[in-house]
Amino acid sequence: MTETADVVIVGGGVNGVSIAYALAARGVGRVVLCEQAALANGASGRSSALIRMHYTNEWDARLAFASFPVFRHWPEIMGGPAVFTHTGFVNVVAPAYADALGKNVEMLRGIGVNTTALTAGELHALQPFANVDDIGAAAWEPESGYADPAGTVEGFRRRASELGARILQWTPVRKILRRESRVTGVETSAGRIDAGAVVVAAGAGPRVCAASSGSSCRRGSKGSTRCRWSGPGRSPSPT
Repeated sequence: MTETADVVIVGGGVNGVSIAYALAARGVGRVVLCEQAALANGASGRSSALIRMHYTNEWDARLAFASFPVFRHWPEIMGGPAVFTHTGFVNVVAPAYADALGKNVEMLRGIGVNTTALTAGELHALQPFANVDDIGAAAWEPESGYADPAGTVEGFRRRASELGARILQWTPVRKILRRESRVTGVETSAGRIDAGAVVVAAGAGPRVCAASSGSSCRRGSKGSTRCRWSGPGRSPSPT
């Protein structure tokens, strides 16, 4: 039996379920999300879930800044328990990158982000137990922190479902269907879903979907290091 939808979302991580919520909240007809396994079983469930605005790309920073109030006021906006923990956030760089960090902080402050560039000495005053011998500068966001990854995904799922979206777990999408250059739906393990639009939010590896739609998908990865500090008598502490 063929099912119909206005929008099909492929992928049940934080991007997919937040898209489902946003579309349902705006009254976009019938929204169906398909996840190949359990929700948040991929990168979302393994995320450090930092809530910060410190990005070198201005548009990334603007997106993060626009979403920040949702996390800070989660119970009022989304309902349910809070998912955000306020710790503050520090980004450190070597001396060779101190000037670039200063310019980045100026850009962030220009769009409204509460952030400050610190010298190594100022960072040590903020966190006396930190070794700052090889640090050239730091950016300090006092309002930032981290979220509960699974709780965030579940919160978006719950609100999307309450608003009429259908969330299908253990339903992998095998193929994106199209007629000439137009996408017409998806083929899943449970059958076909005809749809006017398909949103692929399947993370870094949606190769089957991309190939079946006639698209190419270039992927890359970038490593990063994160640490959480805790010290005697100091809470919260930066991430």
